[in-house]
Order: sequence, then C-alpha cells, then structure tokens
Amino acid sequence: MGIKNYLIDGVSCAGKTTVCDELQRRGYHAIHGDRELAYWGDPKTGKPVNGCAGEHRTWMWNVEKVRALVADQNHAATFFCGGSRNSDRFIDLLDGVFVLEIDLDTLRHLLTHTSGIPDYFDEDKITDVNNFTLSIPWYELRGPRDYLAVFPDEEMKFTPGERFAYSNGGYIILGVVIEELTGMKYQDFVAQAIFQAIGMHQSGYFALNKLPEKTALGYVKEDGGWRTNIYNLPIVGASDGGAFTTVHDLMTLWAAFWGGEIVSKEFVELYAVPYVKAETEGTNTYYGHGLWINEDAGREREVYIMGGDAGVDFKSSLYQNANLQVTVISNTTNGAWPLLRVIESALK
Repeated sequence: MGIKNYLIDGVSCAGKTTVCDELQRRGYHAIHGDRELAYWGDPKTGKPVNGCAGEHRTWMWNVEKVRALVADQNHAATFFCGGSRNSDRFIDLLDGVFVLEIDLDTLRHLLTHTSGIPDYFDEDKITDVNNFTLSIPWYELRGPRDYLAVFPDEEMKFTPGERFAYSNGGYIILGVVIEELTGMKYQDFVAQAIFQAIGMHQSGYFALNKLPEKTALGYVKEDGGWRTNIYNLPIVGASDGGAFTTVHDLMTLWAAFWGGEIVSKEFVELYAVPYVKAETEGTNTYYGHGLWINEDAGREREVYIMGGDAGVDFKSSLYQNANLQVTVISNTTNGAWPLLRVIESALK
C-alpha cells in the first residue's frame, strides 16, 4: 500500500477540481478522479456501459486503477479528487476522506469581509500601493484561480464572524465558487449575467494589453512625472476588482440592482442592510453583503461601492431618500477623493 492515500469528495461544484489543481501546484501527487479514473458503468457489475446517468448506469471510478495508484510507493501522499458512486469498493484502501461543502455561513463571511482568512493584498499591511508586487508576474493573473498561488501561508487573522477586515482574497474565493457553480470563467459570467443583461455596454473585464478604444489609462505619480499603471495591476481583473466601466454604466447598474433585475428584491434588501460595523472605516460606517453603508447622524443614509489601486480610484454612492446618485471615477491613485470631499461637504 502507498504511504498515505486520501479522498477529496463533496457535492457537485463544492470545489474538488480547484483543490486538486492547487494540490498539484504545490507539488503533491493529486489525481483528477473525474478525468483520469471515471466512466459510466453498471452499478452492479462495474462494467462500462454507454449513455449517461440512469437506472442501469452510474458515474464510477476504475477500481483497479485506484488500487494501482494506492500501491505506488513513490509518493508520500496521494489525493484522489472527485466523486464516484462506487467509492465503497475502494474506501477501505484509503487513510482518510475529506468532504467539501458549500455552506451559507462561509459564503456570508466572505461576502461581508468577516471570514478572517489571510489576504494576498492585505490593506492593513500595504504601505505603498503604487509599488506593490507579488511573487508571480501580474500578467499571469487572468482569473480567480490564478490568485490561489499568491495566497499567504499564514494563520487566520481571526475567528470567522468575529469582526470586519476588508479581504480581497475573500472575494477571489467567491469568484472561484462562481466558476465552480456556473462552469464559466468568472469574467464571462459577469459579462453575460450583468453587463450584457442590463445594458452596461461600455463595461467589461478588458486585458491591459488589449484595451478597447477610448479607454483611459491609469497613471501613477512619481519623482520626475507620471507613469502608467500597466505594470502594477493584474493583466485582467477578477472577482476582487478590475472591471472597466463608466459613470453612465454605473447609473445603469444602480437602477438594475434596486429594480431587482440582477438579484431578487429579497436579496437587494439583504445586501443593503448593515451586517457588520466597519470600525476601521469610520464611526458610523457599516458593511452589508457587498455594499458599504454610512449612517452618519444628520445626513442622508448613503449606500455605496468604492475601490482603488495603483492609478485608479472610484466611489459611487446612492442617497435613496434624496433620489441622488454621486459617482466620481479617477485614473490616478486616490484621485477621486478631493472632489468627493467637496461634494460630501456640500451635502451635509
């Protein structure tokens, strides 16, 4: 028998493929069971049959191949990743089984920045956003899964649900979940389900080396002048940011969101209700499920989204009671805030 052998199982879309890819990237002997071992077979005899799932056929793994891999002494550990309906015929050969789940509490912690997971872009630690680098080139970051390689190998920042700490990494994981559930690239899903569906015709996840015409470049100020930000950002944005958009398209986004065109009215209310106090952002600042909420006394309740990086900055706010929307987009680092302060002062 091999030294150690484990099964990574779970419901459909729980992330078995992603775990296998990451194990392989880290140098472990991991087997994509659903690709390398699986076939449609007779549930009683195990013999291969044509067709798909039904009364007389099911998704099975080749038991003899599993036995051969288990017997291989060349690896300290082997991980079998995937789901099969005949695992009872080889489960006794394994040293352990890990079952992946998608639970609502975990998704809620990720959406509300209360997960406590270590962040690859920890804003509590970064002192110079204009010169931030990672251990791999920016041009290798083309989708959420690419970021897993740069997640820090650290202890949890805190127990999930304990407090708020903005986490770019948390939203990267949510992007991976979306890819698992839809079978699509994250950027393609957002383009189809949101940008195209509601009419955000000027928005998209464009590659920095393949920008459409009339797209503004981002700029970073340094000694001696300005430079573009093309060597400071992922070549394509992902689920923690990086989409290109316009003020007009953000107006379209807000209207579609509050109108229940993107998610149901039930979820609209959930997203916009304060869930956790964002103490690092202000006395009366809260976070919902993807939205910031400011409830300063003496002023209109503000619901907003915002973001920034090297050579880019924006904030888009909605004051529902006043039927007022304020959006400022800048193509410089922190460039939106001088104008935002003037506008916010006038609104008090």
